Amino acid sequence: MALILTCLAEAELRARLQNALSLDGAGGVAHTLEHTPVRNGVRSVILQRAPALLVFDPSDPAGRAPDEWIALLAGFPSTAAVAYLARDAGAAGLAAQLTRQGVHAVVTHPVGDSPPQLRAVLLDALATSLTERVAARLAPEIAPALRGDFRRLLAAARQPLGTQQMARLCHCSERTLHRRLLEAALPPPHHLAVWLRLVHAAHLLDDPDRTIENVALALEFASVNALRNQLVRYVGRSPGELRKAGALEGVLAAFNEERAALRCRMARSV
Repeated sequence: MALILTCLAEAELRARLQNALSLDGAGGVAHTLEHTPVRNGVRSVILQRAPALLVFDPSDPAGRAPDEWIALLAGFPSTAAVAYLARDAGAAGLAAQLTRQGVHAVVTHPVGDSPPQLRAVLLDALATSLTERVAARLAPEIAPALRGDFRRLLAAARQPLGTQQMARLCHCSERTLHRRLLEAALPPPHHLAVWLRLVHAAHLLDDPDRTIENVALALEFASVNALRNQLVRYVGRSPGELRKAGALEGVLAAFNEERAALRCRMARSV
């Protein structure tokens, strides 16, 4: 479930955002909406909760200056960002500055933030989240009937996943889940759960301002050593080694190699 973090001082903007996400046909993206005060704890919430999307008002005089927001977001590219601000004389220049610095989109109130418009911007930003990116990348290699299940499992894998929970998410028995994964050349449930957790870990390891310790804590690994040991066992590289070359790309490449080896074993057994 995607966490959307809002840092909006104006209650009206928060209400409009919530209304936009509650519209019928909101794209099927399961989400949790959480607000944090603009002046307090933004960085710590991003560190602890790793939201998929941050919606913030860069013009809030009581909050961070635009340059401070840009510096904060540069440290956490795993979190997409949408700026939501009131339309005034300086809004156009501020919007251009934020867009150049990598903010996904800028929405202005009261022009440009009707519920359908705002919903479309938010869903487009969420499409850059880990689940959507990885699902889109691997979808051509996964049987169509299993793609929805794979997406649900990946989204749930921020927390430890047991085989029973995975079967419930896929609306089938554990035995059926094992068979479906095998037919799709995917690892068995307990190994797939580890791979999906490592995908999430790699995604956060690519954030320059995160420590390995923070990644392990945010994803509820038993310890830093537990995360490190699983990366070495499954991927063959330590967290530090992965970060140098791009952690997410490294884990996805290793996952595809595992699937290729599984296909070879299946072919030899026929």
